[in-house]
Parts: sequence; C-alpha cells; structure tokens
Amino acid sequence: MRLILISFISAITICAGAIDGMAQIERFIPSHVRIGYDLGGMANTLLSDQLDYHDFIIDTDINKFLLNVEYGNATFQANDLYVNYKSTGNYFRLGLDYNFMHDSKDFNALFFGFRYAASTFDEEVQYPSQNAIQMDTRWPVDTFNIGNNGVNAGWVEANLGLRVRVWNNFYMGMIVRYKIKPWVNKSSDGTLAPFYVPGFGKDLNSDRWNLAYFIAYRIPFRKKKVYEEDISNKE
Repeated sequence: MRLILISFISAITICAGAIDGMAQIERFIPSHVRIGYDLGGMANTLLSDQLDYHDFIIDTDINKFLLNVEYGNATFQANDLYVNYKSTGNYFRLGLDYNFMHDSKDFNALFFGFRYAASTFDEEVQYPSQNAIQMDTRWPVDTFNIGNNGVNAGWVEANLGLRVRVWNNFYMGMIVRYKIKPWVNKSSDGTLAPFYVPGFGKDLNSDRWNLAYFIAYRIPFRKKKVYEEDISNKE
C-alpha cells in the first residue's frame, strides 16, 4: 500500500512538473501575426515628386518580445536643369524588440529594440554634353549616362515605438528610428559615388533620425493565457 501511495504521489509530481514545463514553453509560442503599412509611403506618393516608397511591417510576439520583419521598396529622383538622378531598390529590416506592455489585454506595445537592415539598389545620373564642355558652344548636345547597378548597403538601427489598438484588431502607432551610418559597396570604377540608399536615405556619411507612422491589423491564431495569468497575479 505504501508503495502504491508513493508511486501515485510521484506520478502526480511528474505530471505537475510536465504541465508547468508546457506552460513555460507556451509563453514562447507566438499568438498572432500583425501586418502593418507605413502611412508615410502613401503620403509621399500623393504629395512628393521626389520620393515614392512603400514599407510593410510584420511582427509576432514571443513571450515579452516582438520579432519584426520589414520589407520595402523606394524610388528617389532629383532633377534640375542639367542633371537627372534616380535611385531605385528594395530593402529589409530584421530585429527583436522588448515590449514593456507585454501584459496588455489589448495587445498594445511600447517597445525598444534593434534592427539589422540591408538594401540593394540601382542608381543612374543623366546629364547633357554641355555640362562637360563650354555652355555657349554650338556642338550637338548628347546625353551621357553613368550609374551603379546592384549596389549593396547595410546598417543598424535602434528603434523606439508605440502601438495601440484603435478598433477591433486594427492598430496604429509610430516608430522613432536612429540609423547608424551605413556601409556601402561603391562603384567598382569609382565614377559615381552612391547618393541615396532606399530604406536609409541621403547623407550617407552620417547617422540619421527617422519617424514612421503606420497602421496594422492583428491576426490572432491562439488565445494567449500568459497575459491573463500575469494580470490575475497582479490583482
């Protein structure tokens, strides 16, 4: 009888430990995917004749952290009377944020984290032959093209952001980005130094600040009991 009792207690202890272990593992199982779009891209498309970009953000929760993947494309043009410049390319960001509001019942987020970003782009400059010779000559005017194809750039960002639920599964928020000076593989012949990097911007010899506003939709695929447990413990 004593042996049966000991075996029963041991079995209960093992099961309790297994359940607790599963609960701990469950904390690291994502409960949603949230897909967002940078509203600045829409504004630039409508209002700017220089910059056109589209930036998409996807995040998912891993316990108290948010895993982020971002993808975008951009076209920048700068034209004057004699020179036309154009840069077109794609970029991505990958990073992890700590969510200071991980116990929010509405899945809001106040987060800080880092991103690794990379961009691949082509750029071209067009200018007439008059720029290379005397402007008052009557020689025929030809157009010269110089450019870089398949230029690669990379940089690191520190991100601070806020995301709040506005209605149902829709969220709005903002991100303040501090972008560290990028590294760029310049033209092999040195004819044209890269001027604009999609996803980073201009002024490639210095760090940059950037502010992004976005809207997002959350797609849940399981109920996250961790939040309910944390809240009940606080009460």
